Amino acid sequence: MVNIKDCWPQQVDADPNDPQVWEGLLQRRRFTGDSFLKREVEKGIIHYITRFDQPPGQDTLRLTMFRIIEEYGEAVEASDEEHVLEELMDAFFFLLEIPMLDRYVSIPIIEMKEMLYELAQRDTVFQGIRTSTVLGQELGAIAYGFALFTDHLRNRSWMNHAQDVYFAGAKDLKELIRTTAHVIFSSFDDWDQFWHYFIAKDEVLKFRLKSNY
Repeated sequence: MVNIKDCWPQQVDADPNDPQVWEGLLQRRRFTGDSFLKREVEKGIIHYITRFDQPPGQDTLRLTMFRIIEEYGEAVEASDEEHVLEELMDAFFFLLEIPMLDRYVSIPIIEMKEMLYELAQRDTVFQGIRTSTVLGQELGAIAYGFALFTDHLRNRSWMNHAQDVYFAGAKDLKELIRTTAHVIFSSFDDWDQFWHYFIAKDEVLKFRLKSNY
């Protein structure tokens, strides 16, 4: 079984001030995320590619939001720093998966790149705050924000007629991703630590795909 330290990357010059660095990270996540999504489609777990104005797409978005909450909850319960940050990176990866679920009304990768690049430029974004008390408060805030957002997800799979013909939540979804990403960033000490966990976790997931885990 490969763990995150087995995939720890060597130090490289990954400048957070370079937008191309963020584009590279997002491309990494898109490749790995797409691979897992396709496997879930094959097993009948999700519909892919979905649309957020249709019941299957809204169900898949709800599931992804729950997975973010689940990973954050595991970070709250983790007993050591490495485990905390790994679970938070898992939550971040599911957050980045949201734009992959709907290629029609969701957030293009260039907008995600610009959003995350802008966040990473803030002097106070990486704070290293990850006590269980703070993480628990953040988890509550994230779950509450997701619950409020589900007012945009009113089309249920059992309905014969959609309540909302169009998905009107794209703007709110983008802001929800921005605020959740900011909260996750705040738990890391600095850009270097965040980058290492991002690359290492992505490599762990690639290993699981190759090994038919």
